[in-house]
This record gives sequence, C-alpha cells and structure tokens, in this order.
Amino acid sequence: VLACDTSAIAARHVEYLINLGIPHIGPIIQSTPQLLSCDLTQDLHRKVVILQALGVKLGDTDATREEDDSLPAPSSDAASPKVTNVPSNNSVSPGEEKAITVDTEQASPLSVLYAKVTGASSRFRAAVASTSALRKQASTSSLSLSFAIPGNLGAGEFCVELAVEDEAGRVSEAATSCFRYTPEGKEPAAIQAALQGVWERCDDGLGERFSFDGTTLVVDEAQFDNANCNGTPTASFTETFDLAIGQPFIADSGQTVNPVDATVTGSDDPQAVGQTFLDLVFIENSGDAFRLGVESAPETRPTAIDFQTPPFRRPQTSDVPRSEQVWEQSVSGTVDGQSFSGITSQVSGEEVPFEEPSEEQFTVEEVVPPQQGQSCDSGSFEGEINISDIVYSFTGDGSVGSVVDLSFSFSVNGSCEIDGEPQDISSSGNLSFRFERLE
Repeated sequence: VLACDTSAIAARHVEYLINLGIPHIGPIIQSTPQLLSCDLTQDLHRKVVILQALGVKLGDTDATREEDDSLPAPSSDAASPKVTNVPSNNSVSPGEEKAITVDTEQASPLSVLYAKVTGASSRFRAAVASTSALRKQASTSSLSLSFAIPGNLGAGEFCVELAVEDEAGRVSEAATSCFRYTPEGKEPAAIQAALQGVWERCDDGLGERFSFDGTTLVVDEAQFDNANCNGTPTASFTETFDLAIGQPFIADSGQTVNPVDATVTGSDDPQAVGQTFLDLVFIENSGDAFRLGVESAPETRPTAIDFQTPPFRRPQTSDVPRSEQVWEQSVSGTVDGQSFSGITSQVSGEEVPFEEPSEEQFTVEEVVPPQQGQSCDSGSFEGEINISDIVYSFTGDGSVGSVVDLSFSFSVNGSCEIDGEPQDISSSGNLSFRFERLE
C-alpha cells in the first residue's frame, strides 16, 4: 500500500503501477532496490522508464501473476523437493525472451512452479498440467523456463527467485537466478579502455589532472589564485590509486554509469594510503568528456552524476609555438579624458597575457597606447606607473577561439625617449584589451 496522497497524480499512472504489481523500480535497473518516494510523479519521470511486467513461461505454459510479495514458505520435510543447477548470471537484452534450464529433485511428482522478481510485490505461478511428464517423474527432472525481458529494461541487474511444490504440498527452498543487461560500450573493460590517458579540468581555481594507465590512476591537483587555473599554482597535491570498475546501472540522475572503487596506493598524505573512495563514472556519448558522481563521503557511493562542476576533458595540445600563433588585439578606453574604441591589430601569442598580471609587471609601453602619440622607446622610461582596478579573464584552453580580456586603470608620471628625443610623460585613464586567437 502506498502511504501517500496520490490525488495530484494522473489516475492512469496509479492504475499502471497497481497493474504492474511492482512498487520497487530498483530491482530491474539496479541490484539494490530503490523504493518509490511519495512523490510518484517525480520518481516516474526521474527513472525515465516504467517497467513492463516480466513474462514467465514453464515450457509453453504462461505463468499467471498472483498478488503475493513472497514465495510459499519452504517445507521442513526432508522429502521436500529441491531446485538445483540454477544458472546464476545470465546476460540479457531488452525485449528478448531468455530461456534457462534448472534441475529439480523430488520424492513426489511436481505440481507447481513459483517465480518472483526480488523486491516485487507479486509472484508468478505455473501449474504443471496433469498430462505433463513432470508429474510422472518422481526423482529428478529438468525445467525449461523462459522470461520475456521488458523492452524498456535499463542497464543493471535483477534477480528471480524460484521454488517448486510437489503433489504432497511440500515446497522447496528458494533458488535465485540473476539477469544482467550491459549496454554495448558500458562493460567495465570498455570503460577502462576509454579512460586511458590524460584528462584535465579547471573548477573555479582548482586544476585537476587525471592520468590513467591500466588500473592505475594518478591524480594531480593544483590550487590557483585565479578562477581559470592560469599561472603558477599556490599549492599542489598528488595521489595514486588502484581502480576497480564495476558493472553499469542507471543512476538517480538518469545516466548509465559504472561504479568505481579507487584505493589509495600512494599519496602526499601518507595517512591516506589504503583508503578506498567509492564513486561513479559517466563517459559522455561523444567520448571526449567524463563526469564523476556528486560529492559525498569517501565511503559512501553517490547515486547521481555531478553536472554542477565542469567535466574532465582531454588536454588541448598544439604544436604551434606562441611566437607563431596569431591573435587579434582590440583596445578601447579613455586616456586623458579622450575616449576611443575598436582599435584592432594582429599580435603573436607572445604578446598575450596568459595569466593575470600583477601591478609590477606593467610597462609604460603597455599602458600608454601608441595611437596617443606617446609611445616610449623600449626601456627608456624613468618615473612612476600606478596600476589599479585590474580585471582579468581567460576563456578557453589557449586553442583557436580562446579569448583573453584585461582591463585596468593607470596613471603615468615621468620621462622617456620617443624616437630618441627626451619627452615628459604625464597621462592617466583606463584601458580594456581583448585578445582572441585566430590561428
């Protein structure tokens, strides 16, 4: 019984669930059942699929569904029948009819077969017909069972409990057969192969580099004083893990994911060695990015994928040195009360600030634009430069299309040589630079 107010739920949804007789969605998509919460509408949409009833046959006879959430209790009689040689791990695909064979031992002819999906609120019952050879066999027999696998089956495992009853009313102990659907490309070996190599991400100043080599993972973390992870890190940390990737299932966030157990084998923190972190990994369909589970305690495996932080991606490599890179520079601002904008030119990558500059790094050549007629000869300035209100951002990874924005206020007082002639310099204003890589 659902102890919830279902008034806000469409009647057809409630009726559908009742007809299914399966209040647990989990057994089909995940080995650990997850109960529906009281917000049925939310759960139905979150899980994406609604299970169709599993079809069961004994030979050519369809089993009927009974509203009972358990198998009959096994009999204590030593002559009770037994179910043996049950295949424990069966691979299946959505929509197929999966056949298995189990053996039985009995002192009296069999009369009934029972089957129940673990965690379901109903069971299947198939009566052995009076003309069946099974009824006449009083020692051993083989039962051929087939299961109509739901067409909307998600990645994961479900198990079916089996029991038989003989003509004397004695019931066997339950035996369990499990069925697993693994989508192509989500096998643990395939996930491990797809992860090999180096991946990186920057998350608000925390740079992370994951290097996979077989089952070994080296994690390098670096903390930066800017959000774009540019420049020299202020702190760094390295750990090495041994990985074990498990069978896929459907996460609460709706993706087919693989569980990952990562055991620390080496660390800058020696006390961490031996600790195991439980996580999830989801490789996006494009194959060029992967995500981990939402942050949780190391010993608690998350149930959903983290979409709030950036994914890990392959590092962008370039064989073009900065001196050969072409960037477009655009300058606008106000100098000595006169505004200007849209002054563009092409520069090499060597002239692009790839990290936020400090006030001490500015030169008079950078803060007094040439178009103002006061471009000092390099190294000739003597005086004072004051820089304030620096705003810096780096968008991209340095490849074509990357953009660097830099703005600041300045004042300059001193003297320099312009074309070899001494000149007094006194200027103030604010400037905005934009650099965009063209090639």
